Amino acid sequence: MKKIIKVVGKCMDCREQPCVSACIQSHSECEKIGWGHLYIVPNQKGGAPIVCEHCEDAPCVNACNRKALVRNKQTGAIVVDKYGCNLCGLCVSACPYGLISGGENIVYKCDLCKGEPKCVSACPHGALLYY
Repeated sequence: MKKIIKVVGKCMDCREQPCVSACIQSHSECEKIGWGHLYIVPNQKGGAPIVCEHCEDAPCVNACNRKALVRNKQTGAIVVDKYGCNLCGLCVSACPYGLISGGENIVYKCDLCKGEPKCVSACPHGALLYY
């Protein structure tokens, strides 16, 4: 199963944050809420990208009493079944990374851009890899 790998020491916490911008631009829900499915935490060496780990034993999946979070067999991403989600917020509070947010009709989270994460290709420093 492919996932986004964070390369320690490569993130420079770019002022423009192209990885976050690419996520926002490629997801209409992100444009509505004004933030992407990842964020950068500044540190002494630049920054540390915080991305969805699509955890093996995912707390968000375990918290969902409607089984509305499922793993996409092709990409390995944990995605939201918009027909099963009732916006209860259990997954939002269960995510250890704070990367699930509630919308008007569904909760939003990283979907690995359907197998081609835009944040990875947008990072000019190689701080994010996908394999």
